[in-house]
Amino acid sequence: MATPGRRVMRFFKKVWFDSLTFIIFSKTLLMYALSMPGLYEWVIILFVIGVFWLVISTVVSIAKNPQMEMTHKLFWVIIVVVAPILGSIVYYVFNRNVSSKS
Repeated sequence: MATPGRRVMRFFKKVWFDSLTFIIFSKTLLMYALSMPGLYEWVIILFVIGVFWLVISTVVSIAKNPQMEMTHKLFWVIIVVVAPILGSIVYYVFNRNVSSKS
């Protein structure tokens, strides 16, 4: 016959074992979810990095442009932040035209 102390110890061993099993299973699921990305994930990751690089380089180019007034710089930064790809392309097209005229 099991004493109350042994019952409590069995209960805690079972709870500890179940908790340990859950932690190991959760870690396995997490590792599976965070496993190496496939082709589509890599394309998305590289696209986001490319857009981020494009925005940063465009904002730096806007900030370093001595020919523009501060209000024009602010306007272009807002355009580039709101529409990163289109804003950057339009800025570089118009900036090239302004630079070649002077």
